[in-house]
Formats: sequence, C-alpha cells, structure tokens
Amino acid sequence: MGLTFGSSSQVGVRVRAWRVWADIERARVADELRTLLAQQTSHRSVSAGQSGLAVGGDLNVRADHGSAAAVSMGNVTLGNPSQPGPHQD
Repeated sequence: MGLTFGSSSQVGVRVRAWRVWADIERARVADELRTLLAQQTSHRSVSAGQSGLAVGGDLNVRADHGSAAAVSMGNVTLGNPSQPGPHQD
C-alpha cells in the first residue's frame, strides 16, 4: 500500500503554497523578534558623573599572578612595601 499525494500538479501547488506560508511565517517571526529586541535595548540607558564610568552591559575586571586590575586605578604599589624612613616613623 503506497502513499498518494495527488497528481504532480497538485503536489506542486501544495509545495508552492507551503513555501509562501513559510515565507510569510518567517517574516512574521522576524518582525516579532525585532520588536522584542527593540524593547530590550530601549531600556538600557546609563550615565555617569565626572570621573565616572557607565556600563550598559557586563564588565569583567580581573587580576592574575599578583597584578592589579581596575577600571579606574590611582597610585598602586605591587610587591613588598618599602622600609619606613626617618620621616615615616
């Protein structure tokens, strides 16, 4: 017992109809995704004052092997501190 799909012209019509539907569905889904993306990115406003840093996403700062790392860093001394002198007693 074999499957019958109709004549080759009927199959061709069905295939074309499916392709049209798939193109319409693809466009609809793409529009929906664009709308969702716009909603997510429109709420991302950041600001910072003078000498500040504004980050709208992830920020990773890491130091390895006894080093120092920061987004903004003042005077940093690595290693052993110097011996106090007479004015530091």
